[in-house]
Amino acid sequence: MIHLVLFVCLVLAAVHALFGAEAGTVVTKPAPALDLFVQGEIPRVRLELSEAAMDQLRKSPRKYVAGAVVETMEKGERRYTNVAIRLKGGPGSFRPLDDRPAFTINFDRLAPGQTFHELKKLHLNNSIQDSSFLSEKLCREMFEAAGVPAPRAGHALVSLNGRRLGLHVLIEGVNKQFLKRYFAETGGNVYDGHSQQDVNQRMHTNLGDAPKDQSRLAALAAAAQLSDLKARRVALEKTLDVERFLSFMAVEVIVAHWDGYSLNRNNFRIFHDRGTDRMVFLPQGLDQTFQRKEIAAMPAMKGLVAKAVLEVPEFAQRFRAREAELLTNTFQAELWVKRLREVAGQVQRELADSEPSTAESYINRAAAYRRRLQQRFAALRTELGL
Repeated sequence: MIHLVLFVCLVLAAVHALFGAEAGTVVTKPAPALDLFVQGEIPRVRLELSEAAMDQLRKSPRKYVAGAVVETMEKGERRYTNVAIRLKGGPGSFRPLDDRPAFTINFDRLAPGQTFHELKKLHLNNSIQDSSFLSEKLCREMFEAAGVPAPRAGHALVSLNGRRLGLHVLIEGVNKQFLKRYFAETGGNVYDGHSQQDVNQRMHTNLGDAPKDQSRLAALAAAAQLSDLKARRVALEKTLDVERFLSFMAVEVIVAHWDGYSLNRNNFRIFHDRGTDRMVFLPQGLDQTFQRKEIAAMPAMKGLVAKAVLEVPEFAQRFRAREAELLTNTFQAELWVKRLREVAGQVQRELADSEPSTAESYINRAAAYRRRLQQRFAALRTELGL
């Protein structure tokens, strides 16, 4: 019987990963780049930049320069020209150009219609804070399985002007192409949250038809700060996709995302869904998960909206129920350990071919991540009495 249950769970997880088939989700067409994000192909990507472009990135790493991307395949090479490339990374992960940098690559910005495996925009993260290279991929799949829109992750072997940079985590960009998989209206703003920012502050707009408009953020902040809990509940339901936010918080807690919005006001994005006129939180920066054992099932929240939601008794009850539901039905340890081993096996095989000196030690790093995942799920189930 247990084998049948696991088989059903695997099928359901695959459906979520491929199509985001959750209540309220709008699916317009199958997701692009299934070869990278589901089948686990690891492309070899060579970045080519002129000396002038290299100098510009040294001086202004966040500004795009024009370059080329060459993908090496068994049957030859494919060259992409007029590609916009810049550096990325936060305080803990940013590395300068002559070190082991991370990149944001936009194939469509300078050459409209150009894509890489159907993707217009992607990121190549150096995974400095996750030597297992598993955290971003697995946790994004967990958010997806819980019904929370999440850009997908894979892997790529990266070099720059002939200098090998090694394995990077390849992450789907947040753009209208991504938003169309989940929302009927994609013109709303996407706000970027990091470094202790919150909705009661002005936030940078990454994307949107009205980038200077902060009115819906202000409305959400006002709702979260209402002292009357009944009035707050009503106001939050008008300004926030509460159901998705409860799932967003639950997954952040379950995977111990200590550096996310709920627990640290960092690494998050907020999309204004014009179709419902509500705000939707999106996960970001998932490279330090399953590290902190002390995070309780109902921890103290730092994010303004997270604190405000859990102070409403009805929402707190629903949050606890959502945690229990996910841990019982969606986050079965056997299912995710199997997925972890599948992904780790793909990475290890690639490293054995391209970086044999690191391949053997990688097995131990992946095993350590697996143990932390198992221990976290078990501890939360015990705490919740499941």
